[in-house]
Formats: sequence, C-alpha cells, structure tokens
Amino acid sequence: MIYLIPLISFLGLILGNIFYYVAKEEIWYSKFWYNLLMRILLLSIAGVLVYSLEFNWLLLVGFVLGLFLAGYISIWVYFGISLLVSYILGSNILFLISSLVFIYGLPYGTLMRRVNLLQFLYLFLLFVVPLLLYFSVTYIGHELFLGFAVAGLIRNILEGIKMFESHT
Repeated sequence: MIYLIPLISFLGLILGNIFYYVAKEEIWYSKFWYNLLMRILLLSIAGVLVYSLEFNWLLLVGFVLGLFLAGYISIWVYFGISLLVSYILGSNILFLISSLVFIYGLPYGTLMRRVNLLQFLYLFLLFVVPLLLYFSVTYIGHELFLGFAVAGLIRNILEGIKMFESHT
C-alpha cells in the first residue's frame, strides 16, 4: 500500500492538466498566483527535508552536486528523490512530502497547457526512476540523496524568484 503513494502524488499533475481543460479562461488571470503557489510549495518541501536532516559530509557533497546539476535536471527528478529519502526517514515525512508534491502538481499541470500522453509518460519516468534507487540507498547512504534533492529544490526556488522580479 505504501508503494502506491508516489503514483497518487503524481496524479496531481494529471488532475491539474484536466483543470486546464475545464477552466481555460481563468488561467490567464491566475497565472501569477499559480507560480507563487508552486514556489511556496517548493520551499515547504525543501524546509521539511532540511528539518529532517543531520549534517554529514555526504550531505554536503550531495548538496554541491545538486546545485550544479539543478539547471539540467527536471524538478520531477528532485520530487522522486525527495520521496525516496522520505521512505527512509519515516511515514510521517513520506505522507507530508507526497501530499505537497500532489498539490504542486495541480498548478504545474494547469500551466502546462496541452499535454499529450508521451509528455506525461516522460515526466512519470523522471519521477519514478529515482525511486528505483531505493535499494542502493542502503549502500550509499540517504544523506547524499537528501542533499541533492534539497539543493535542486532551492535552486528551482531561486530561479522562480528571478522570474517574479522580471514580472514586477
């Protein structure tokens, strides 16, 4: 049952895209608020992960690696890694992170506009592939993945802040 949580959290993206088709006229007026909500949710996910971490050198290596690669990797990879780490940290954090990812998918899917099945499959693969690393985490340590996910989320938050400054 607990393994279905990533699938349920990814459904927010699909549901958000359905919202686009239902309310096309209202999206133009609320685009700024959707982007603001997405940045707040990214900050919340990063905050929960930072709250749960203990400092380790492996964490620092993952953080630096995540900062450098954040511009090249989709946000859905970081969500998958966040869920991977939250599996290890406990069920309370897992439910919190997965619900925040679900809520993030609603405005993200709404702002994606017209999406075909191949794009959904691509994003789903980006989301699920990090979860397949579940067995290697015990050998490497979850701190590396945790630092990588936090750095990627923070970098995406900072890019969103630059976007807001250009619109004002």
